[in-house]
Amino acid sequence: MFDFVRKHTRLMQFGLLVLVFPAFVAISFYGYSQNDMGGEVAKVGDVAITQVQWDQELQRQGQLMRQSNPDFDASALETPAQKYRVLEEMVAQAVLQAAVNKLHLRASDAQVAQALAQDPSIASLRQPNGQLDMQQYQALLATNGLTVAQYEAQVRQELSERQLQANIYGTTLTVQNLRETLMQALLQTRQVQLARFPSADYLAQAKPTPEQAQAYYKAHTDLFKLPATVDIQYVVLSPADVSAKLQFSDEELRSYYTQNQDRFAGVQERRVSHILFQTQAQAEAALAQIKAQPEIFAEVAKKSSMDAGSAAQGGDLGFLGKGATANPEFDDAVFALEQGQISAVVKSPAGFHIIKVTDIKGQAKPFEQAKAEVLAALQAEQGAKKYAELSENFRNAVEDNDDLLTVAKQLGLKVQSATGLQQGAVLQQADPVLGNAKLQKAIFSADALTQKHNTPAIEVGSSTLVSAHVVKYQPASVQPFAQVQAQIQALVTAERAQDLAKVSGQTKLAEWKKSPASAQLEEAVSVSRQRTQNLPQPVVEAILKADASNLPAWVGVEMPNHGGYIVAKIDKVQVSSGDKLEDEAARRQIEQIIQPTLSKAETAAFVALLRKQFKAKIIAPKPTAEQESAPAAAAAEDADADAS
Repeated sequence: MFDFVRKHTRLMQFGLLVLVFPAFVAISFYGYSQNDMGGEVAKVGDVAITQVQWDQELQRQGQLMRQSNPDFDASALETPAQKYRVLEEMVAQAVLQAAVNKLHLRASDAQVAQALAQDPSIASLRQPNGQLDMQQYQALLATNGLTVAQYEAQVRQELSERQLQANIYGTTLTVQNLRETLMQALLQTRQVQLARFPSADYLAQAKPTPEQAQAYYKAHTDLFKLPATVDIQYVVLSPADVSAKLQFSDEELRSYYTQNQDRFAGVQERRVSHILFQTQAQAEAALAQIKAQPEIFAEVAKKSSMDAGSAAQGGDLGFLGKGATANPEFDDAVFALEQGQISAVVKSPAGFHIIKVTDIKGQAKPFEQAKAEVLAALQAEQGAKKYAELSENFRNAVEDNDDLLTVAKQLGLKVQSATGLQQGAVLQQADPVLGNAKLQKAIFSADALTQKHNTPAIEVGSSTLVSAHVVKYQPASVQPFAQVQAQIQALVTAERAQDLAKVSGQTKLAEWKKSPASAQLEEAVSVSRQRTQNLPQPVVEAILKADASNLPAWVGVEMPNHGGYIVAKIDKVQVSSGDKLEDEAARRQIEQIIQPTLSKAETAAFVALLRKQFKAKIIAPKPTAEQESAPAAAAAEDADADAS
């Protein structure tokens, strides 16, 4: 199975695979053909990637970025270099899939079900009884241009690639040369003598005159500027707020419960076994045998099931809740069976199943117990509909009125207040509404500040609208000198002391380089990335990066945070190997530090090997330096035009 890997063992020394590609690259290449519209921009063997598919992937990535960051500038994906990078990622994904297909690697249904069950974005769609809300599930996927079958095919593909990763990992060597180089760099020890010039020693002579303090104030007014602030009123319209106000009679709740009883049946789980076949004919033949001899179910699963993960267990998938597989055909079949029953042949995107329910646990939940859940579900459902009706009214109302009190009264909303909001302040984590960048921009617009208009209705989250009205505006201003005089005194003194310490240190450094015997240095200490001698990181890095080809070597470093200056004389360099590191915890820490670099190199090398193996080539020309500079020049021209 892995002959092609073993044949390239020397190349694979650069190819331990860590197949963790960004989610937005994990797209399916099933069905790519030369018949697709658009010219070919790349090929992997006989499989073509077309211009249309490239454009679609660029568009999809832009949509995903905007979903995660509403302020994302789509032009970031429009540069020739970025477009070409996306195409390279598509080719990388295609060769990985080609390798998976060649080695006949396929994730089992059980593995796919487990991955879906662990997906937090899907877990949030589960109802209180543990069942997956298929409508919401389908809607979520639809926003990303996917069907359930397409998404689950992607999950299966990703899991199959992880199988490839695991098998490759067991058959290859590490990037030993690179690993050793990194180890030596991290474990290198240098014997140094230090001379310190703390800025605190120069504070007495660094105090500024009143004239110098005034000059500093005039030259650094931005340091003492108070940002513009506003006091606002605002109203929020969200499905949750609308839903909370909806009330229903017991009769309405009971009717909804009856119509949707499956949703409120309680957390019922069934232990399921299955046998997966590639064709319906194979499944029907096996089903005939099993009906004649039900006791051979497990034996047939072990011998014939395509699901290698469950086959070894006689087809057993363990206990599954309703919706656990996100496969409606399979799910419906399971929960239509009684304990001990065997299904007819069930078709799914994975193939053809014979299903057996071996155990059932959990009980249906009566209406009185489910009443709170029924109310919440009905409120959410009707609230979403009511929100859709009110959202247009909300948009019109905030534009047609000069205040929000009228808007709130019309729509039954609460007017909220906020004071001292600073322009440009980052409030996103503390308050997702007030911290929204679009809302802040609207609040500090001329229309809101000078014309006193309500801001437009702005979407600040998933189906959440907000409008704000500025009650008070305080423009940006510079604090008077008298208020910040003490602060200026401290700042100038610290800076001047730092400058004096630096000059002293640099003077001594020059003298000692010429006359090493005159140097006044501390006792020698050993410095490494593990033994920093309580030195600041910039000092440690400067010592370890200094040219040590001709010892002794000298280096001078400014201490951070106005800490002064350090002169270091490097007398000896000792190179260690990770194999000689006695502290196991330290060894693991070093391995963790270098692993990302190794993984990146290994992944790139392995993909390069696969590209050669499967004759991958990019037909689209690689962007030139001139093409790269064109977008920036165009942007500059646009900016000049806007300014004029």
